[in-house]
This record gives sequence, C-alpha cells and structure tokens, in this order.
Amino acid sequence: MTGADYVDEKVTLPLRWLLILAALAALPLVWTLRYKKAIVVVVGFFILQIALPGVVRAVYVRPNEISIERPYIERHIQATTVAFGLNRSATERPFTASGKEKVDAVQDATLLDNIRLWDLRAYNATITQIQALRPYYTFPDTDVDRYFINGRIKQVLLSPREIDVNQLSAEASQSWINPRFIYTHGFGVVVSEVNKITPDGLPNLLIENAPPEVKSPGFQLTRPEIYYGESTQDPVFVHTAREEFDYPSGDQNKYSTYSGTGGFPVGSLMMRTAAAISQGEPNIIFTGYLTGQSRMMIHRNVKERLAHLAGFLHWDPDPYLVITDNGRLVWMADGYTTSLSHPYSATLL
Repeated sequence: MTGADYVDEKVTLPLRWLLILAALAALPLVWTLRYKKAIVVVVGFFILQIALPGVVRAVYVRPNEISIERPYIERHIQATTVAFGLNRSATERPFTASGKEKVDAVQDATLLDNIRLWDLRAYNATITQIQALRPYYTFPDTDVDRYFINGRIKQVLLSPREIDVNQLSAEASQSWINPRFIYTHGFGVVVSEVNKITPDGLPNLLIENAPPEVKSPGFQLTRPEIYYGESTQDPVFVHTAREEFDYPSGDQNKYSTYSGTGGFPVGSLMMRTAAAISQGEPNIIFTGYLTGQSRMMIHRNVKERLAHLAGFLHWDPDPYLVITDNGRLVWMADGYTTSLSHPYSATLL
C-alpha cells in the first residue's frame, strides 16, 4: 500500500510534532548550559519515535488489521483508480467478426471514401521522385489528416517539401553564406487523396509543384514557406541584404525576402556578438549582409524546438503539418503532462 497508514497517521506523525516541541523545549536548557538534560530530552523523544510505532503496529494493528486499515486501503484503491484513469466511464461490448456481413455503399460512403490504400513508404518514395524538383529538396515524412473538400470530410496524405542544405552541390555548400542566408526554407506541400491513383499509377495530387498548384476547392496556400521542419539545419538569417531562394522555375530561380517576425533581431552589434559567441562563428560579426531588420532563427527542428521550449512535457514523436483556413502552414504536436507519482496511488515500478 502506498501512502500513510494507521500507524503513520495516528502515531508517527504526532510523535514527530512532539520531537519538534522537545527540541524547542531543550533550547532553554542549552542556553543555561545544562547540556545533559537537553540531550536526555531530545534523545528520549527520538527513541520513543523509533520504538512506539513498531510496538503499536505489532500489538494493536496486526491483530485487527482488516478493520483498522480499511479506510487507508480504500483511499489507496481510490487514488490508484484515479491515477490510472480507471474511474472513467467505459462500456465493454463483445464483437464477433463475421465474413458474411455486407457493406452498405450508400450508408457507409464516407467510410469507404476514406480507406487508405497508399502505403506510406511507397507513397513517400513516389512523391520524392516526382515532386522533389531539386536534389536538395526532401520529404522527411508523410502524415495522414482530414480536410473538408467539396463539403465532405476527406482523408488525405500531406508531405512538406523541406530543404536539406547537406544535399547542396559541393560548390554551394562550401560557402558560409549559402546555407545561412540564401537556402533558408523549404517551399510548399504535396497533398493527395489516400485511395486514388492516376492512370499512370501515381498519386492523385490535390496540391503539387512550386509555386503550389492547388487543384481542390478545399485548400488555399498563401504562405508556402517552411522555415521550421523535421530536417532543417541551424541557424539561418532572414530579412538580410541577400534575397532568399524560394523555388526553381525552369532554368531560373525565384527569390524573396522574409517579412515575418520569427527568430530574434540581430541588427545591433551587441546581438551579433552574442550570436557569434553562442554559435562559435565570428563571421556573424563581420558579415556585411546583416541589416538593422535582420533576424536569426535557431532551434528550427520541430522536435528539438519543442524539447527546448517545453521540455517538461512529453511530446508525441511525430509532429505534423496543417494547412490553416487562411492558407498558412502550421506545425501541430501533441504534448502530455505525465508523472510516475500520484498521492496514495500504486505505481508501475
């Protein structure tokens, strides 16, 4: 049993208060240099605190344990029930599978329209081949989500197109500027239905390419930039004197300048110096590309960012990207408060 029992509550706890009072009562004896009497008072109560609970337990509690300990056992059971969520109402229903049952195509239309047929591994490999656009683009994960399309809820596969600066060409990756000032973000997402293919056997894409081509009235994508993700690298500098790479367009590249409020300002010399010391990178101080409006983004990996911001929560290991109603891309993650301890409850250990 976890927690205080009869002896703890009725004997041990009162004796500890008596020991405190005995120690306070011994102070005048110490003050008047009567050390032996002070020691006798404190040690006597200390011995009483050690011996009396055992005597009460053996002589009084054990012969009548069921009746005496009943309230404490009930409290322990109730606390354990609450701690493990066993007090929540639940209904158990027997289920017997039968191969003779028929599916009503009309009544179960929503269910049938949302049965996922695409294997996530095959799907991810396929969109990487047809939608990566460049070797430095990657689709680190594919998540299953639901959106309202044409007035009906529809299950879809969604994959963010992130940028992996480790896959830049050797010439581009050798520059300190490129992965920190130019190749700062991924661009767009790929969305497809979970159970449809084209005549060529490819996913039926609802959002594809860059710039994003939205083929379904249930979506809009107004801010396709992805500065935080599952395969991003740290750090990057935005709103600088250099334009940032957005996406390739034929034999040309499209660029833009960050206009958000992410990261923290590094326009002043003091902030640059602090950033340089933190990253161990003196180029942050000496580069001429930082302006008064420049910002620095760190901890851009979603999992690392969550652990850094709220490490006291237990985070689901699979964050997923959501397209909001106004066309922005937002990362979602489930966080839980957990504990191995609960007052008077049994534990798993």
